[in-house]
Amino acid sequence: MKFSVIIPTFNRAQLVLKSVRSALESEGNGFEVIVVDDGSTDETESLLRTIQDTRLRYIKKNNGERASARNFGAAQARGEYLNFFDSDDRMLPSHLTEADKCVQSLGRPEVFALGYRVENALGKRSRTVGRLPDPMNLEFIRGNPLGCNPVFVRRDIFAGLSFKEDRDLAGSEDILLWLQLSARYPFRFWPSVTSVLLDHDSRSVYGYSEAALEARNETLLRYLETDSVFMNCYGSHLRQIRAQRHIYTAVHLAVAGFHFLPLKHLAIAARLKLRSLFQAGTAGTLKLVFLGFFRTYRSG
Repeated sequence: MKFSVIIPTFNRAQLVLKSVRSALESEGNGFEVIVVDDGSTDETESLLRTIQDTRLRYIKKNNGERASARNFGAAQARGEYLNFFDSDDRMLPSHLTEADKCVQSLGRPEVFALGYRVENALGKRSRTVGRLPDPMNLEFIRGNPLGCNPVFVRRDIFAGLSFKEDRDLAGSEDILLWLQLSARYPFRFWPSVTSVLLDHDSRSVYGYSEAALEARNETLLRYLETDSVFMNCYGSHLRQIRAQRHIYTAVHLAVAGFHFLPLKHLAIAARLKLRSLFQAGTAGTLKLVFLGFFRTYRSG
């Protein structure tokens, strides 16, 4: 079997149903879909049990956050490559066939990513990520241009790293893994747009307080600092990564409706690495933060 698509979910019955159906409607053969229900109390189980497809496996476990659910699914997987798909997103029909082309063309890469697009709940497209450097290792120093959906990790490689099961890290376990993988292998990019990230107010990456975001960032940096392979490869970039985490905090606080706190974190980022405010992808963050600030200033 070539691919195992692992979908962790928690109380998102209708969304995960759409995600699973999009995966099962994918072109090609030789794949399985593993839904790891991380302790849902809604109708997730009853809805998924109605799907009669031997490629689908539904597993329920006690709640342990996404990293735990992803790792649990990986332990049950039979595919050569693992693809961790978010339960509120959608797979396009060509997702797995394009992944297969990538594997064949690049000679079984350890880890690779495909392109994707972002849509709102009404289906309006806000952006498309279809061009990134190949390999894209240094992109993760500058931030995280990927969700989980586009990334494929060879199962034997994942077994040696996996997602860190730390609740203080929840929401950033993916960028930690991408950074650790980038310090060890070429992180390849295949320029085909094959999945849709649904941007909505209830996404689990939103809704964190400043203290929680700061704790998450410090946890991420602590794991990097204790990874000798990462430090030997990219230790000189830690200041830039720290600056990028403050930009990340600024945008999340801006989305949450704060207007002055995001400016504080942008100022810290500028002190750490001024160039981080002018790199590709940061313009949207600056616009979001300053528009919120000026609206508050004018209304006051």
